[in-house]
Amino acid sequence: MGLEVDDDDVEELVEEHSKELSTEELLELHKEQNETLKQSLTSEESGEEEDKEESCIIPAKDLKDAFLCWSTLSKLAEDYHPDVGSVQKAIMESADVEELLESHCEDLSTADLQQLVAAGEIEDEEDDEVQDAKPRKLPTSVLSSILREVDKQLQLLEDNDYNAERSRIAVRGVKSFLAPYEQLLCERRKTAKQQTLDVFFKSTPKKQTEDTEPQPSTSGIRPSRPVAI
Repeated sequence: MGLEVDDDDVEELVEEHSKELSTEELLELHKEQNETLKQSLTSEESGEEEDKEESCIIPAKDLKDAFLCWSTLSKLAEDYHPDVGSVQKAIMESADVEELLESHCEDLSTADLQQLVAAGEIEDEEDDEVQDAKPRKLPTSVLSSILREVDKQLQLLEDNDYNAERSRIAVRGVKSFLAPYEQLLCERRKTAKQQTLDVFFKSTPKKQTEDTEPQPSTSGIRPSRPVAI
């Protein structure tokens, strides 16, 4: 059954929409639009927060893949990086952090506690051994012999290398690295020379004193006369 619309209905509808809205009606309409917009924004923000909370949860598979990639990267860096010491230190720090995180997720058993106590005792013993160890010494004779041998080899390098510039740069670099040892040897030689001079000057006045001590006088002794036979 269809809806029948006559000319009177059309005229009435046109008249209603042709009327101007009053100030109160405009304010009411604006208020309704604001409420609708506010509800729409609230629902969108709520959905974004839920999505954000879900995105903050890292799946276990992703964590496992990340640790696997880190292990591979650590191995490559340790094999090919020029500063191996720094790389190994970084790897050890990362491994310590991972082990610490994993250990805090588990309760320690009696065996684990005993193992920790034993490890602490071993570390104390090692510290005592380090403290009791004698300090290293570098005798002057050994230092002089090493530097003399290095100079000999550097001279041999300069004499046989056809590239004079290359050998000159290499020799300059080696001597620059050995400069602290050269200075140490020079200071030791000065100290030894000074000690020798001190000993010499201390012993010389004593000897001169012994040589200048007065001898007993022989002026009161009469010469003996020959006995006539």
